[in-house]
Amino acid sequence: MVLVLTACDPGVTSGPRIDFVGSTRFTSSSRVLTTPGDTVSSFLYADNRDRDTTDDKKYSALRRLVVTVVYEPGLAPSLYPLGALSPAAPKDSCIYLDSTLADNTNAFVFRHDFTSRTTSGRETWLFKIIDADNKEATRQYRLSMRRTDSAAVIHNYSTLLQAPQSHLRARRSFLDATNGLALTGYAATNPVFQQLIDLAYVPGPNNAFGLAAPNATAEAMSKAGTSAWPTKNRTELRMTGLTLRDFNNATTNVALRDAFNDGSASTSYLPSIGEEKVIAFRTTMGDQRIGLIYVQDILSTAVPTVLLQIRVSKTTVQ
Repeated sequence: MVLVLTACDPGVTSGPRIDFVGSTRFTSSSRVLTTPGDTVSSFLYADNRDRDTTDDKKYSALRRLVVTVVYEPGLAPSLYPLGALSPAAPKDSCIYLDSTLADNTNAFVFRHDFTSRTTSGRETWLFKIIDADNKEATRQYRLSMRRTDSAAVIHNYSTLLQAPQSHLRARRSFLDATNGLALTGYAATNPVFQQLIDLAYVPGPNNAFGLAAPNATAEAMSKAGTSAWPTKNRTELRMTGLTLRDFNNATTNVALRDAFNDGSASTSYLPSIGEEKVIAFRTTMGDQRIGLIYVQDILSTAVPTVLLQIRVSKTTVQ
C-alpha cells in the first residue's frame, strides 16, 4: 500500500505542497541506518494546490526544487574529531540539487536515490519546493549512522558507482574516496562537492569499467563532466598485482603506502579494470591520503554498476 504523508505540515493553508510518498521501499521519516554506504530512496510529490480553494486561477506555478543536506560532523568526518554524534561536532550544509522547473508546472514527482554516509554521524535531508510567488513548503528527515571504528587508522567501506550519462545526472558516478561519499551528477555541479571528489566512473573502450581522477585526460574529463570544474583533484592511480587476501590484510598506513609504492606507474585514468583487481590511489589535494580499491563486482545491468571495497588512510601518509 502506498500513501501520501501529509500530517507533518498541518499549518499550511495556501501555497505549494510537498509530501513524501510512503511505502516500505521509500524513506519518509528519520531513522537509524545499520549499513554504511546504504542506498536510500525517497519519493516526493509536489503540487501548487491551495488548501482553501478549488479555483485554478488562484494557483501559482511551481518554480524550483531545492534539496539540501547537512552533514554532522562535517564533510570530512573520517577522524571523528569531536565525536560523531556530539552536539559540538561541526556541521556542513550543502546544496545537493537546485532545479528550475518547466514553465507552468502545477505538479510533479521526484525520486531521490542516494548513498548514505559511511562514517559515524548524521545527515539531514531537506526538500523545499518554491512557487512563483516565492512561497515555500518543506519536508525533511534525518539519518544516523554509528560505527565502532573510531580507533582504527584506516577507513574501510563498500560503495556502488554507476556509469555516467550526461542527461541522467541522478546517477552516482563520483566518489569522495577519503570519506566514502558516492555523489550524483546533481551534487557534482556544486563546487563544494567538486573539491571533495577524488574519482569518477568513466567507461573505457567497449564500455569497460574505468576510473578517472577529475584532472584526467580531456576525453575522460569530457565523459565525466569535469572539464569546467574550477578545482580538479589530482588523484594518482596505480594498478597492483594484489589479491583479495592482500587487500584484506592491508590494515595499516604502512601497508597502504607499500602497496601504492609497489604499483605500476601513476596515471589519472585507468580505462579498463576487471573484477577482482586491486587499484592503489593517492590523493594530492589537501591532506595526502593513500588507499586501495578492490573491484568486487561489475554488474551488467540496465544501469552499468560496479561494487567496490575501499580502504583508505584517515591521516596524511608520506
